[in-house]
Amino acid sequence: MRDDYEAVAWEELLLSNTAVTHWQPAVPVGHAAKELKPGELFSWGTDGGGAGFAAPEAMRFMDASLPDLNHGPHASLSEREEANDWLWGLITVDGATRANVFATSTGADGGFPVLLGLDSQNRSAVLLSDFNNLQMSYSGIRI
Repeated sequence: MRDDYEAVAWEELLLSNTAVTHWQPAVPVGHAAKELKPGELFSWGTDGGGAGFAAPEAMRFMDASLPDLNHGPHASLSEREEANDWLWGLITVDGATRANVFATSTGADGGFPVLLGLDSQNRSAVLLSDFNNLQMSYSGIRI
Protein backbone atom coordinates (compact mmCIF):
# COMPACT_ATOMS: atom_id res chain seq x y z
CA MET A 1 0.00 0.00 0.00
CA ARG A 2 1.24 3.49 -0.78
CA ASP A 3 1.97 5.52 2.35
CA ASP A 4 1.11 8.86 0.74
CA TYR A 5 -2.40 7.95 -0.40
CA GLU A 6 -5.57 7.15 1.46
CA ALA A 7 -6.76 3.73 0.40
CA VAL A 8 -9.80 1.59 1.00
CA ALA A 9 -9.09 -1.98 2.16
CA TRP A 10 -12.14 -3.54 0.51
CA GLU A 11 -15.70 -2.97 -0.58
CA GLU A 12 -18.53 -5.19 0.45
CA LEU A 13 -22.16 -5.58 -0.42
CA LEU A 14 -24.20 -6.98 2.46
CA LEU A 15 -26.70 -9.50 1.14
CA SER A 16 -28.18 -10.55 4.48
CA ASN A 17 -27.90 -9.91 8.21
CA THR A 18 -26.46 -13.36 8.93
CA ALA A 19 -22.87 -13.85 10.03
CA VAL A 20 -20.27 -15.06 7.53
CA THR A 21 -18.86 -18.43 8.56
CA HIS A 22 -16.79 -19.18 5.46
CA TRP A 23 -15.70 -17.76 2.11
CA GLN A 24 -15.59 -19.00 -1.45
CA PRO A 25 -14.54 -17.43 -4.74
CA ALA A 26 -17.29 -15.38 -6.36
CA VAL A 27 -17.98 -16.77 -9.83
CA PRO A 28 -18.77 -14.25 -12.58
CA VAL A 29 -21.54 -14.88 -15.09
CA GLY A 30 -20.23 -17.01 -17.94
CA HIS A 31 -17.64 -18.79 -15.79
CA ALA A 32 -17.60 -21.85 -13.52
CA ALA A 33 -15.85 -22.51 -10.22
CA LYS A 34 -14.15 -25.56 -11.78
CA GLU A 35 -12.03 -23.15 -13.87
CA LEU A 36 -10.12 -22.19 -10.71
CA LYS A 37 -7.19 -24.10 -9.28
CA PRO A 38 -7.07 -24.47 -5.47
CA GLY A 39 -6.39 -21.08 -3.89
CA GLU A 40 -7.21 -19.13 -7.07
CA LEU A 41 -9.86 -16.43 -7.28
CA PHE A 42 -11.59 -14.63 -10.09
CA SER A 43 -10.57 -10.99 -10.19
CA TRP A 44 -11.45 -7.85 -12.10
CA GLY A 45 -9.16 -5.05 -13.21
CA THR A 46 -9.16 -1.29 -13.18
CA ASP A 47 -7.00 1.27 -14.92
CA GLY A 48 -8.66 4.17 -13.15
CA GLY A 49 -8.24 3.33 -9.46
CA GLY A 50 -11.98 3.00 -8.95
CA ALA A 51 -14.42 0.23 -8.13
CA GLY A 52 -18.06 -0.22 -7.38
CA PHE A 53 -21.20 -2.25 -7.09
CA ALA A 54 -24.42 -1.52 -8.94
CA ALA A 55 -27.71 -3.19 -9.64
CA PRO A 56 -28.25 -4.14 -13.30
CA GLU A 57 -31.11 -1.61 -13.38
CA ALA A 58 -28.72 1.10 -12.19
CA MET A 59 -26.14 0.22 -14.83
CA ARG A 60 -28.71 0.78 -17.57
CA PHE A 61 -28.97 4.39 -16.34
CA MET A 62 -25.20 4.73 -16.07
CA ASP A 63 -24.59 3.26 -19.54
CA ALA A 64 -27.23 5.51 -21.10
CA SER A 65 -25.50 8.57 -19.62
CA LEU A 66 -21.99 7.74 -20.95
CA PRO A 67 -22.17 10.24 -23.85
CA ASP A 68 -22.36 13.12 -21.34
CA LEU A 69 -20.09 12.47 -18.34
CA ASN A 70 -20.38 16.09 -17.14
CA HIS A 71 -24.08 15.74 -16.28
CA GLY A 72 -26.39 13.05 -14.95
CA PRO A 73 -25.43 10.08 -12.77
CA HIS A 74 -21.69 10.02 -13.59
CA ALA A 75 -21.30 13.66 -12.60
CA SER A 76 -23.42 13.14 -9.49
CA LEU A 77 -21.34 10.14 -8.43
CA SER A 78 -18.10 12.07 -8.97
CA GLU A 79 -19.46 14.93 -6.84
CA ARG A 80 -20.27 12.47 -4.03
CA GLU A 81 -16.82 10.91 -4.21
CA GLU A 82 -15.20 14.33 -4.08
CA ALA A 83 -17.27 15.31 -1.05
CA ASN A 84 -15.97 12.17 0.71
CA ASP A 85 -12.32 12.92 -0.05
CA TRP A 86 -12.37 10.65 -3.13
CA LEU A 87 -12.94 7.58 -1.00
CA TRP A 88 -16.54 6.68 -1.85
CA GLY A 89 -19.85 7.77 -3.33
CA LEU A 90 -23.40 6.41 -3.33
CA ILE A 91 -26.22 7.63 -5.54
CA THR A 92 -29.73 6.45 -6.35
CA VAL A 93 -30.18 6.66 -10.11
CA ASP A 94 -33.83 5.62 -10.26
CA GLY A 95 -36.21 6.75 -7.54
CA ALA A 96 -38.96 4.37 -8.70
CA THR A 97 -36.90 1.18 -8.35
CA ARG A 98 -34.38 2.63 -5.84
CA ALA A 99 -31.59 1.27 -8.05
CA ASN A 100 -28.30 2.65 -6.82
CA VAL A 101 -24.59 2.75 -7.59
CA PHE A 102 -21.75 2.62 -5.07
CA ALA A 103 -18.23 3.62 -6.10
CA THR A 104 -14.97 3.82 -4.21
CA SER A 105 -11.27 4.36 -4.68
CA THR A 106 -9.19 1.19 -4.79
CA GLY A 107 -6.00 3.02 -3.92
CA ALA A 108 -4.29 1.84 -7.11
CA ASP A 109 -4.77 0.29 -10.52
CA GLY A 110 -4.62 -3.46 -10.74
CA GLY A 111 -6.55 -6.70 -10.44
CA PHE A 112 -8.73 -7.35 -7.43
CA PRO A 113 -10.25 -10.64 -6.23
CA VAL A 114 -13.94 -11.06 -5.45
CA LEU A 115 -15.22 -13.36 -2.72
CA LEU A 116 -18.59 -14.52 -1.52
CA GLY A 117 -19.12 -14.80 2.23
CA LEU A 118 -21.53 -17.58 3.17
CA ASP A 119 -23.44 -18.17 6.39
CA SER A 120 -23.72 -21.47 8.28
CA GLN A 121 -26.53 -22.56 5.94
CA ASN A 122 -24.37 -21.87 2.83
CA ARG A 123 -26.51 -18.84 1.92
CA SER A 124 -24.85 -15.76 0.44
CA ALA A 125 -24.29 -13.09 3.09
CA VAL A 126 -21.60 -10.78 1.66
CA LEU A 127 -20.06 -10.01 -1.72
CA LEU A 128 -16.57 -8.61 -1.17
CA SER A 129 -13.85 -7.21 -3.40
CA ASP A 130 -10.47 -7.00 -1.69
CA PHE A 131 -8.15 -4.19 -2.85
CA ASN A 132 -4.94 -5.91 -1.72
CA ASN A 133 -4.04 -3.12 0.71
CA LEU A 134 -3.89 -5.51 3.66
CA GLN A 135 -2.66 -9.09 3.91
CA MET A 136 -5.98 -10.86 4.43
CA SER A 137 -7.03 -14.49 4.70
CA TYR A 138 -10.63 -15.57 4.19
CA SER A 139 -11.20 -19.03 5.71
CA GLY A 140 -8.14 -20.48 4.03
CA ILE A 141 -8.18 -18.28 0.94
CA ARG A 142 -5.02 -16.15 1.11
CA ILE A 143 -5.10 -12.71 -0.49
